[in-house]
Amino acid sequence: MMKLPKEYDPAILGESYHSEQFIYCFDKVVEITKRQLASSYDEALEYVEFNIVGARGENEPIWLYRKF
Repeated sequence: MMKLPKEYDPAILGESYHSEQFIYCFDKVVEITKRQLASSYDEALEYVEFNIVGARGENEPIWLYRKF
C-alpha cells in the first residue's frame, strides 16, 4: 500500500474498501505542500501535480477532488 510521507497524514480521508489504497484529499495535500515549500498556491499545485500525483506506482493513492 503506497502512503505519502507522514506530514500528509492529515490529508488521508480513508482507505479503499476493495483495494489496498489510501484516499487523499487533493486540496489538503496542496495546502500542506504550500506550507512546507512556503510557496504560492499555484506553485504548490504544480509541485503536487508533477511530483506527487504524477509519480505513479503500484497501489498508488486515490485522489479525491472536491467540487463545490
